[in-house]
Amino acid sequence: MERRQLEYFLAVVDHQGITAAAAALRVSQPSLSQGVRQLERDLGTPLFDRIPRGVRLTSAGEALLAPARQVVRDLATARSAVQDVRGLAGGRLELAMLPALTLQPFAPVLADFRTRFPRVRIAISQPEEAAAVGELVRTGRAELGFLDQFRDTAGELETEYLLDQELLAVLPPDSARTDEPIGIGELLGHGLITGTKGTLARDLVERWADEHGREAEPAIEVGRRETGVHLVVAGAGVSIFPEPLARVAHALGAVVRPLRPRLPRRIALCHRGGPMSPAARAFADLARRACR
Repeated sequence: MERRQLEYFLAVVDHQGITAAAAALRVSQPSLSQGVRQLERDLGTPLFDRIPRGVRLTSAGEALLAPARQVVRDLATARSAVQDVRGLAGGRLELAMLPALTLQPFAPVLADFRTRFPRVRIAISQPEEAAAVGELVRTGRAELGFLDQFRDTAGELETEYLLDQELLAVLPPDSARTDEPIGIGELLGHGLITGTKGTLARDLVERWADEHGREAEPAIEVGRRETGVHLVVAGAGVSIFPEPLARVAHALGAVVRPLRPRLPRRIALCHRGGPMSPAARAFADLARRACR
């Protein structure tokens, strides 16, 4: 079993087919197909079912997926540690973070990192749910994750608290402009706009509603929090956003008020156990400093 064979295998999974995987890796399709077939011969079992519109993982392929990502990541870490440990002269850093965290506090961290290590390429995945961030890290699609309210039930990740952000109520521009706190129950009467189940504000509202015997069905459910900002500004309803996104809404004309009771959003860093690449280690250090 060779590293390149595992890279071919993972590319087919990530790009959902041989042709797209070969294009992404800039290798010929026959070479990639041969590498995958040789891996299957080495393991003594098919890894993919060939179907009319591509390929589908077999149970053996599913079992190989996480270990293959870990092996490829560990080899990249070892190579990076040898070649770039002093100067971080190149390579790629893969991050996963909730969208609002890219605004604050990590936009300045990203800028600082790019200034220090301009030759390191950065890829950021931005799922809306903390569990999805954790899954990207657990499966090796990202090396570091930045998220809230995360519980690693499998015990495979290390998590580290960084800071608290306040959750704030955001109302349409024609709302009364006051700094008085507003309760969740009052917001429910004004057409609540929330993310999907699993997002922090949605979970908090549903928990409050359960405790108080209220219905918490959102008036509008959105897939992206930024969409919720524009809907509130347009007068379609009210919402609850982390402070950085609430600031954006305020700049667009929305009314921002504290919640009653005040609700903190605990931000954490997560990563797999074991050594990190030099780039990940450097980024994590900058993130810790920014959050002190």
